[in-house]
Amino acid sequence: MVPGARTEKQGDFHGKLSRLIRRFDGKRIDRRLGFLFPSAGVADGYGWLKEVVTLLLGSRAARTAMAV
Repeated sequence: MVPGARTEKQGDFHGKLSRLIRRFDGKRIDRRLGFLFPSAGVADGYGWLKEVVTLLLGSRAARTAMAV
């Protein structure tokens, strides 16, 4: 609240932050925007990185894993 002529009144940003948070939450939940906000999954840890590097560099283990 900011002081007004007679009483206190709402400031310039009153309620705008909560409205912005609601809008972002709505966008995060929207299925059409799933490419912007990917769900939690495989890339949360670093274990996948070793597997991808092994596959890209083409080690013997990767070749045998791909053959199976």
